[in-house]
Amino acid sequence: MGVVNPEKLSIDMAFHARMTSGQAEDAIRVFGELVTRAVADGHTVELPAFGKFELGKRGNGEPALRFVQSNSVRKALKS
Repeated sequence: MGVVNPEKLSIDMAFHARMTSGQAEDAIRVFGELVTRAVADGHTVELPAFGKFELGKRGNGEPALRFVQSNSVRKALKS
């Protein structure tokens, strides 16, 4: 198993969403920026059937991005 980098993810996303790989790469980058900004502002970002991103804390009290997977993701990972 390897790492799926943004370039590989954008190729797959572009194919399935019928957009160019450049558009998909931009969408992935912007998505990350928007989620980070929303969580930094104290919001939870919830994506049905995927999970939610929220503000968490590390053991030392430092803020961290926390991801909580949905039940459907949990089930898919067990398969």
